[in-house]
Amino acid sequence: MTQTSHRVGQGTPVPVHDVLVIRLGALGDFIHSFAPFQAIRQAHPQARITLLTTRPFLELARSCPWFDEVVEDERPGLATPGRLLALRQFLRGFDRVYDLQTSGRTARYFRLAGKPAGWSGHVPGSALAHGNPWRNDMHTRARQRDQLRMAGIESVPEPEIGWLLAQARLTPASLGLEQPYGCWCRGPRPAILPNAGRCGDMANWLPFWPSGAFALLWWGAWPKSLWPRGCRHSAPRHWT
Repeated sequence: MTQTSHRVGQGTPVPVHDVLVIRLGALGDFIHSFAPFQAIRQAHPQARITLLTTRPFLELARSCPWFDEVVEDERPGLATPGRLLALRQFLRGFDRVYDLQTSGRTARYFRLAGKPAGWSGHVPGSALAHGNPWRNDMHTRARQRDQLRMAGIESVPEPEIGWLLAQARLTPASLGLEQPYGCWCRGPRPAILPNAGRCGDMANWLPFWPSGAFALLWWGAWPKSLWPRGCRHSAPRHWT
C-alpha cells in the first residue's frame, strides 16, 4: 500500500485521487480533528482533499493548510429534493471518504453515496469501516486515531498549528494577561448557558487561581453576572 492508494478487502490497491473528509461540528470536536486532518493530508500528499463541514466552521476550515476545498453541508432533507440529489452526486465523486463525524446523519450520507468500499466510518458495510465494538466508549482523540489506523493510516502525530497562531486575533498581551493565566471558552450551544455559573467554581480548582489572570471567551450572549470572580476580560465571538 502506498500513501496514495488503498486496498479494498484483499484486492489490488486502488489509487486515491479525490478524498472527502467529513467533520460537521462541534467546535471542540473540530479542534480535536486537527491531528487526523493533518495525518490524512500526509497519507495522501498528491490527492485533492475536500472537507465537508457546516457554516460555523467554514472560515476556520478554509484557513487550515490541509484542504484544497471546503464545502458547506446545507443538510438537505426530503423537503428539498433538488439539493438532496445534488448532495448524492457530490458524495459519489470521491475515491476515499473519511467520516470523522460518525453520526446518524453521516450514516445516511454513507447510504446516499451508494455504500462505497472506500468509506472510513462507523457504519458496517465498507471494507474500511471502524469495527471496534468499544468505539462509542472511546474519547474522540483515541477513537479517531483507531479509526484511521483501521483505514491504513498508522501515524497520527500532534498537529502543527503555527498557521493558526500566526492569524490569531487575540493574544495574551492584547488581553493584558501575564503568566500564569487561564482561558475559558464556552461552546456555541445555548443549552450550555444554564451551567455557565459553574465556570467560576471550576476556575478555583486551577493551581494558580486566584493569583493568576483569567480570560473568558464565548459565542453569543453570556451575562456578566456569570463571569468567574476576577475575570479580567471577555471576548465575544472569538476563538483564537
